[in-house]
Amino acid sequence: MNKQAAIEWLEKAWHHFSSGRFLYEADHYSDVIAIDLHYAIEIMLKAMIAYENRKMIKTHNLIEIHSHIIEKIAFDEEELELLDIVSTYHTKASYPPFDRKMPSKGELKRVIEFADRLYSRVCTILEIDEEDVKR
Repeated sequence: MNKQAAIEWLEKAWHHFSSGRFLYEADHYSDVIAIDLHYAIEIMLKAMIAYENRKMIKTHNLIEIHSHIIEKIAFDEEELELLDIVSTYHTKASYPPFDRKMPSKGELKRVIEFADRLYSRVCTILEIDEEDVKR
């Protein structure tokens, strides 16, 4: 087990999450918030892979990442739906497609609430004190 690697990943995840939440509260651009939230969740999930010293997978698809750690963390149907929605943020919010639809304020709020719970869950599973990581 590599607790230090997981802590480093979770620190980075916290930076993205707290940035996304701050920007949400400031009523900033929803596409920018979406990217921060996507990376926060992606990195939280990948912290579990880092903890086990497994080879890091090269994908931004949260459902695919979850398939590599499904034995460690289970999601209900609503959470899986959110993972699927947030996965689209990487492609739909990162690049300027012609018909880009920005995530709604309500959707972003749901994702923030999910990411907040997920952060706590991952820290609990890996036996890492959340406060030690929030720097």
